[in-house]
Amino acid sequence: MDGISTLTGILSGGAAGAIISAIWNHFSKLSLQRNEASFTAKLTTLEHDFQRSQSQAQAEIDRSVFVTRAHFETEFEAMKDIFSCLSEVRLAMNAIRPMFAVEPAAETEDERLKRLSERFKILMIATDKLLNTSESKAPFYSEEL
Repeated sequence: MDGISTLTGILSGGAAGAIISAIWNHFSKLSLQRNEASFTAKLTTLEHDFQRSQSQAQAEIDRSVFVTRAHFETEFEAMKDIFSCLSEVRLAMNAIRPMFAVEPAAETEDERLKRLSERFKILMIATDKLLNTSESKAPFYSEEL
């Protein structure tokens, strides 16, 4: 009977080990499922935070590019207006310079001074326009320009 009781003890011990192993596996799977759900929730939160920070960074980049472009266009428009006025002044100055010109043969000194006065008047108007334009556009371009 010793052999049978030994065999019964071994089989019952093996059965108990199998039962304990099955219970251990079951609780391990439950624990892993709970941890997996927790990790999934954390991963979802991290992904959401990453996407939000990425969209904020992209918005900052877009805004800085727009501001730079808007600043450039405003500055360019101001300089374009000022250089337009400057070219008018330059042309008016060229009209006043002493030069050889075809003038009426019977022109008197008064008529000549009158024509020169008209050229000076054009120069003064162009200069005033240049000064007004440069002063009104001054906030839109830098000192270096």
